[in-house]
Amino acid sequence: MISRRKFNVGALVAALTPATQSQAVFAQDKRLPKRPGFGAAAPRGAALCIGISGYSQLPSLRTPNADAILVARSFEQIGFVAHTLLDPDLETILLALARFRLNVTNASTAVIYLAGHGGFSGAHVHAFPSSVTIRPGTVVGSLPETALLTAISDKPRQKILLLDCCRTQFSAPKVAAGKTTSFAGSFTCYSAQPGAEAYDGVGENGPFASAVANTLVRPGLTIEEIARIARLDVVRETSGAQIPWSRSSLLSPVILNPRTV
Repeated sequence: MISRRKFNVGALVAALTPATQSQAVFAQDKRLPKRPGFGAAAPRGAALCIGISGYSQLPSLRTPNADAILVARSFEQIGFVAHTLLDPDLETILLALARFRLNVTNASTAVIYLAGHGGFSGAHVHAFPSSVTIRPGTVVGSLPETALLTAISDKPRQKILLLDCCRTQFSAPKVAAGKTTSFAGSFTCYSAQPGAEAYDGVGENGPFASAVANTLVRPGLTIEEIARIARLDVVRETSGAQIPWSRSSLLSPVILNPRTV
């Protein structure tokens, strides 16, 4: 089993080498018909799937780009409009989130999936864009999970966040304390338990992405059932080293793939 998102800030600072930052692109999976824009999203649901394999100051990862494409393809199979965003820096992610927010106003369910380096700081998981900066003892330019949920919380809709990154502790710059943000009607699934790492697995995709993609296409399951089944798959695949967790403030059941009559 290959660890993919474990890192030591102190060791990385001492061993940094220049790297060319990867170009951020909206990717079209050639195995699928051309995707419509977010503005053409069906009222039922839309997904933004972000994969970050290339970093300017962190080791490159093997599977996040493929993971994002895999998960997007599964959402398209159940009738969602989905886009993938590969190797974006922080600015590109924020612009994509703004675009997503503006163009999914009619979607009753909005999903964000993000795979890449990440960690746990304060009360939240932070995803690391390709442009994240490593300074002695700290990480600058990370993206907290609250920013992702805020982007899809402008309407009374079901909000689902799938974070495929580590939950190991790291230090982030101190910011002024603000109002506690809460998100009614949201569901967050983390690929690993607090303090633990996510893994690449041995194939083309990581175990969490594979489990989610395979499970969400099954008809009639609630998001809680999807998370539980995916958790069991990941625990089996990693021999218990990685245990996906979830957190919910949903107000009504969410069935991503309704049964057909």
